[in-house]
Amino acid sequence: MRIAKETEEAKLAQKLEVESLTAQRKREIQEAKDQETAKIARNKILQDKAVEEEKIKQKLAVQQSQIDANIALEERNKKLKVAQTLQKQEAEVAEIKRQQTIDASRLKAQVAVAEAERESKIAQQEAAIAIAEKERDRLNSDRAA
Repeated sequence: MRIAKETEEAKLAQKLEVESLTAQRKREIQEAKDQETAKIARNKILQDKAVEEEKIKQKLAVQQSQIDANIALEERNKKLKVAQTLQKQEAEVAEIKRQQTIDASRLKAQVAVAEAERESKIAQQEAAIAIAEKERDRLNSDRAA
């Protein structure tokens, strides 16, 4: 009976060991599955993060392009305003020069008219003096005669 009991205990111990090894093997398999699932989840998270980062980079690139385009447009507008202002100033200077030329010509003409009038008055005065001298000479010659 002792042998049967020892045999029974050995079978029981062997069964417990097999169950223990089976449970351990199941735990190892589950742990491996859990690690694989975690690895897949981690890779998915990293992939999603990379996709999101790429979207952000693209948005930033578009925004930067818009900013660059706005800056370029602003610069062109500034240059255009400067050119327009310069053109306006040049037109004003040309108008001032034209007006000065007109005024100078008018003044020259007025000076010429004034000079002609002065010369005319001088000629009239000289003529009047000559007439007066002839009249005086005639009166003097009439008195002497």
